[in-house]
Amino acid sequence: MSRPMPGFAAGAKLDTPLQADAGALAARRLNPELRAASGPQQVVVRLSEPSVSESTATSSSSKGQGRQAVLAQQGRFVNSARSVDGSMRVLAATQVVLNAVILQVDASALAALANNPDVISINPVGQYEVDLSETVPYIGASAVQAAGYDGSGISVAVLDSGIDYT
Repeated sequence: MSRPMPGFAAGAKLDTPLQADAGALAARRLNPELRAASGPQQVVVRLSEPSVSESTATSSSSKGQGRQAVLAQQGRFVNSARSVDGSMRVLAATQVVLNAVILQVDASALAALANNPDVISINPVGQYEVDLSETVPYIGASAVQAAGYDGSGISVAVLDSGIDYT
């Protein structure tokens, strides 16, 4: 049983379906900053399998099954990437919030990696320098430091996708 198309949408219907060129799709997966890159690059490769948190939020599958699916896809992708660039190194991988692998790979291999149907996007790893001159007073840490606390023995990790939605 199909529903009739609303009148306001009928005029917007295309006469023929659009065909996406595979090369154009792969090019969109690769961040423009990386297209002219050369030499070794550190990149975040986001993969298509839902992350553990996404899969457990949207289906009845268990957390363990979601993690296994992500790990399996990451393993297949890493093996495929290694066949494209034998010097490729896995720097890190994430499964819970984001299904991604962080690689050091030669720029000449990036287009081939972007052609992999499991790839959603390839972005450069952001390089940041620590600058606490403004941050410490802004968050009120000066008072904490004055009380004798300096952060010794404390580890903090900040994960930032680097994706700008503006």
